[in-house]
This record gives sequence, structure tokens and C-alpha cells, in this order.
Amino acid sequence: MPPPEQRPYDYGIPMEVEVTYIQDGFLTNDILHEMMLLVEFYKGAPDMVKFQDAWSQEQTYLDKLKGSLASRTPKDQGFGHILEQVYTALQHSS
Repeated sequence: MPPPEQRPYDYGIPMEVEVTYIQDGFLTNDILHEMMLLVEFYKGAPDMVKFQDAWSQEQTYLDKLKGSLASRTPKDQGFGHILEQVYTALQHSS
């Protein structure tokens, strides 16, 4: 917690915070559509990431993105197909 207004240079007071994270079991078509729009919008950007380039010795940027999204997206069958479309679009965007 920040210090009181009348003593702004005092130390803040530590607080304990508890967070509960609940992941949706599905994504709406609107979210999926927005993902494709983002790919289209940024594919012409001057600082665009070349997803086929190496992120590390073992992985490309696309491999890194796939791993990250796999841990954060629902595991239903239909969404895997949509992610493949996004990955294909990213591969061909550079």
C-alpha cells in the first residue's frame, strides 16, 4: 500500500494479495476473428517479427509462440484448427 499523502516519502506498507485465475473453456468467434485481424494488421509493420527466424538454438519464434499459446488457450478440438490457421498466416506474413 502506498504511503499516506501527507508523507509521500515514507515507505509503503506491504500487503498480501490473493488472486484466483480461471481460464475460459472456450473462445468466442469474435476473439478468433480479432486474432486473425491482428495478424493482418501487423504483417506490414516495419518492426514485424519474422516467425521463421530462430528465437533460440532449439526454437523458432513461431515454435515459441505455439508453446506459449498452447498453455493459455482452451484444449477443445475446434480451437486447435483455428490456431493452425493463425500459425499458417504468421508463417506466410514475412
